[in-house]
Amino acid sequence: MLHIGWAKTGTTSLQNFLKLNQDRLLGEHGVCYPCTGRKAAGQHRLGLCLREGGPEPREVWSRLMAELAAERGWHTAIVSSEALRNPDPQRLAMAAALVPPEWQVLIVMYVRQPDLMLESLYLQELKGGYPWASFDKFLAAKRAAGEPDYEGAVTLYQTGFPPPCARVVVRPFEREQWPDGDLVADFLQATGLGDVLADETLRQPPRLNEKASPLLMSLVQALTRRLVGERKPGEQGGFGRLLPSIRMPETSPDEPVLFLDAETREAMRCEHDALFKRLGVSFLRRHALVKGVAGDLPRFGSLEPSDRERLLRRVLEAAVIVGDQTILARRKAEAELGSKRARLRKLEARCAEVDRELSRLRLVTGARHH
Repeated sequence: MLHIGWAKTGTTSLQNFLKLNQDRLLGEHGVCYPCTGRKAAGQHRLGLCLREGGPEPREVWSRLMAELAAERGWHTAIVSSEALRNPDPQRLAMAAALVPPEWQVLIVMYVRQPDLMLESLYLQELKGGYPWASFDKFLAAKRAAGEPDYEGAVTLYQTGFPPPCARVVVRPFEREQWPDGDLVADFLQATGLGDVLADETLRQPPRLNEKASPLLMSLVQALTRRLVGERKPGEQGGFGRLLPSIRMPETSPDEPVLFLDAETREAMRCEHDALFKRLGVSFLRRHALVKGVAGDLPRFGSLEPSDRERLLRRVLEAAVIVGDQTILARRKAEAELGSKRARLRKLEARCAEVDRELSRLRLVTGARHH
């Protein structure tokens, strides 16, 4: 089974579930979650080698086949990664050729309403260290790149793993359509893993992501732009791991930010109507459009001075709590630079004293000669 994780469709939650329970899934249910290519909770190296310029796919995927050949007692193996969604066709063909022809391959992909996905991805990339100046610039870049190209991903995998030995399952990313609102339960049900779904000891209440307030995200945006060249864009964690440690006062605005107006939102959804219909995907909230005028995060410089001071103080406190090396290293470097400048000023002052003393001695010596 190949889970083509799409950004902002719960891939990390599914990968964490599979990694956390990998021993029990294999021992009690015959579901193998391989270690080959694992980076964090997903097999991202297996996906990255399928991209142009990545490592040789034959080497990486051969190790996967070797691991599965050595493992016993499994009937389903799951590979999950966001990096699987945009492979190079030739590299995908190399990997597909290594899969035994008698295996049945299931390709699983979740799709989200394109407007909601892009809005969520914008905030996620800011947290990850991408210095987008505005949502408009982000949207223009993503649309120019053809995002979200759901159809392209489906076509690539239908070509790389043609039927009857393979099939594609596409599910809507919409909580209202999942059993008890649980993404993991929907994934297991959609992929035919009913015995795992029936194991209640594996099930846990779905975790809700805590959203940062617009004020806080405006600070994140300002920080990412200021640290361009110091923090690698997309560096693991970014500012995202700081946010849970920064507690905002209850009086801070918590209204949702509207990035798209209703007309643009509807037009973007209509672009995917034919594809979703062909894939058998529908959304219960299809016509529940957010109303309002297109906007963006408040600019950090436009905030009240008291708000700016409070946010800056809290992000530095949070950096100490979570050990954010970039921010702490910057503060340490500034302190060391200040100390060096102080020593340099003292040295310059001492040199000036020596120059004055030499000048005095030259005058005295010259007077004696006369």
